[in-house]
Amino acid sequence: MCNLYRTRTAAAEIALLFKTNRITGPDQLEKDYVSPGKPGWIVNSDGEVTTRAFGRPHWQAGKAAVCNIRNLDSRWWASLVAAPAHRCLVPVTSFMEWSDVRPRKQVWFGHQQVSDFAFAGVFTADWFAFLTAAPNAEVAAVHKKAMPVILESEVARRNWVDGAPAREMQRSLADGSLVRL
Repeated sequence: MCNLYRTRTAAAEIALLFKTNRITGPDQLEKDYVSPGKPGWIVNSDGEVTTRAFGRPHWQAGKAAVCNIRNLDSRWWASLVAAPAHRCLVPVTSFMEWSDVRPRKQVWFGHQQVSDFAFAGVFTADWFAFLTAAPNAEVAAVHKKAMPVILESEVARRNWVDGAPAREMQRSLADGSLVRL
């Protein structure tokens, strides 16, 4: 599952890409990648660029945060996924999947045609996570379990934050859309 991704570091760049002028929080992220528990940019349902911690704290003490949402029917996610007020865009330039073979290796993916895209996410006051779907051909060749739900167009991003049915949005990107970096 995708637990590491790259993003632009400046809030102003994110705001420009996602056509908003509403920015709260820091001007910069410390690093150009985001890992569980670390701050990452989101563009919330009100069009505000802000940060949250990546991953929902696990319900069992001592376990890692849960960053990926696959089961939309889970009581843990259902109310958040269903509510447009909790939906967000997660700005991304590339993402990493661990290979399924030993020794496991990091394999990075970018979009074939656009340098910036977004994952379909949900957020609360403290954290965010994003949806996953079955992998497309490029990701499945490395990691057969899942891939992030990628919103590559402005229409898809608007549909997500406006409340389009999550099950309809939970699909993999077309084969041939991603490239290994």
